[in-house]
Amino acid sequence: IMQGLLSLPSLKHLFIDLSTADEDEIIITLTNLESFNGTPLSDVPEDGDYDYNLTDIANTQIGTDRSINEQEEIVPEDMEEEEEPIHEPITMTDASGNVISLDDIDFENQERLFGGVKQHLNRRGDWNTFSQLHKRDLLERLAKYPNDRVRQLNEILYIKRMLTNDCFDDTINEVQKKDKKLALLLNLIKDTYDGLLDEYYVNTVTIASQYHTKLHKIESELNEADDEIRKFVVASELLEKEATDNESAKRKLATTFEDEKEKLVEEIGWLKAEKEKIKNKLRQYQIAQQKMSMQAQMNPRDVLLQSIRADTRRKRDKLGSRSPSGKSNKPLSLKQLKEFIDEIYASKTRFDQKCVENRLPRETMEQHLYTYLNQKYGLKNLILDHASSIISSVKKYSQDDNYVCVFGKILRNEIDEEFRFVQKQLSETVGELLRVYLKGKFPYKNDKEINQMLSKRMNGYIYQEEWVDIIKYMYNKEDSVNVIMKVNEAIHANQGNRSANNASRGRYSREQLMKNTNRYPFNDFLKVLLDFQLRGHERFLAKFVRIFRDFDHDRNGILNELEFHQLLQVINPNRSEDEIDELLQMMDPHNNQQITFSECVTFFSAELVRMMNTNKNGENQYQGDDYSAYGEDDFEAH
Repeated sequence: IMQGLLSLPSLKHLFIDLSTADEDEIIITLTNLESFNGTPLSDVPEDGDYDYNLTDIANTQIGTDRSINEQEEIVPEDMEEEEEPIHEPITMTDASGNVISLDDIDFENQERLFGGVKQHLNRRGDWNTFSQLHKRDLLERLAKYPNDRVRQLNEILYIKRMLTNDCFDDTINEVQKKDKKLALLLNLIKDTYDGLLDEYYVNTVTIASQYHTKLHKIESELNEADDEIRKFVVASELLEKEATDNESAKRKLATTFEDEKEKLVEEIGWLKAEKEKIKNKLRQYQIAQQKMSMQAQMNPRDVLLQSIRADTRRKRDKLGSRSPSGKSNKPLSLKQLKEFIDEIYASKTRFDQKCVENRLPRETMEQHLYTYLNQKYGLKNLILDHASSIISSVKKYSQDDNYVCVFGKILRNEIDEEFRFVQKQLSETVGELLRVYLKGKFPYKNDKEINQMLSKRMNGYIYQEEWVDIIKYMYNKEDSVNVIMKVNEAIHANQGNRSANNASRGRYSREQLMKNTNRYPFNDFLKVLLDFQLRGHERFLAKFVRIFRDFDHDRNGILNELEFHQLLQVINPNRSEDEIDELLQMMDPHNNQQITFSECVTFFSAELVRMMNTNKNGENQYQGDDYSAYGEDDFEAH
């Protein structure tokens, strides 16, 4: 219907049956209507001369210089003046006996609105009379919530709203006489504004209720907590009293125990003394009985022969070199010695792991040698025999085998234990480089054939172009020249030995001589590289080994806390005590008082490398000692 009516802009008069709400909506929407169902909608004069001026109402400034009661009222001539009634202050007493007054509540805006409406509607009225009913209602509302300031403020706002609505209704009623459309619009504005205030009022009451509910809950919890605290205090006092009583009883028991203990110690001491006396008497008796038995069984001639044999045995022991078990030490073969070394290395690795898990100190390789032999043999004589054989065999094969030589130097704490892994890595690297070389030289051979050629080389001979290429790849120019020279020296020495051994067999042919010059046993070549690596590492550690031995007074490869502290001060005198304590905590976190040589090398190696890199002219912090003899590649190899 509305859409159809809007399509008729010239519609002036309308007759239709609708509900009141729909009629109001049509009247407001169709602004050109002059009458609705026969009722004129506007009787405003055409010249726009209104009997009331809304603009004057909005712009009237009342009370700027004086109160509303001092302003001049516009009174019709036919109205008689009335005397203003006298109103007493409105008060009330709440449930707590407190007097509630409205003197502190500001109704100035509502009073100004009331005065403006009455003035422009040419009506008489008294503000106090007009607001008295609402103020009494406010007193009753405030008395309900004597201790709730939020709710009281909400009720004050509600009464101010009611006073404002009354003034608004008077204005709408007057406007409706002149312009029903405007009256409907003002009524809609009033209802909208009133609805917003209703929502605000309800929300405020709800929030206040929730706030009080939570507050009461918190107060209840606090009261319960106070009760619990009181109970705890009472219980703690009881426990304290019981503890005091128990402490007294404990002291009495301790005194009694100490007295009984002293008596028992005295009795035990007396019993031990008596026991020793009886044992001595028994031992003397047994010795005497054995002598008597032997004298009874042996004749004088046998006794004399036994004495002679004993003297001969003592002399032979003094002259001869024998093991603790009475058997001569037999050196091990190289294969047996390497098997022992492998087993000792494996045992040491497992033992170190257990030490870490159980927070125990590490052993040196020399200490673990005896630990390993003790676990394997158990008997003291066997342990000493095998230890002597291993040590003598190490001395025998150290010149010929780098693996044995490294083990011997680790035993003597001349190099660190971890260097064996460096040598192992070097051997693996040489093998892998030889594989790469063969793969590049013979690209059409498959992996199986390459592996066969590699195995043949590693178990036999390696050719000159192969080992030269490997050396140049592994080392810089200067070290490559040194290593190649050492390999050539070893080749010439090897050829000289073979020539001397085969002199009786005749001279080599030219082809045989060229073939022997062009190739070299792989194991001998690898030994040259390993020896070069070992010598570089020994030069790297030489200075540190001397410093370490200055503090390792018993030469067992172990430092205690004081010795390690002194070592740190010598290596870097600029360290503070706090830094030294921190480093000591890192090295010996469980205070075992046993720091091995290998642990120190691992700890200080990085610092030694940094010092070498920053001191190109050989100057360092170690009391003026010179590192200039060490090559930079020695540190890189380490």
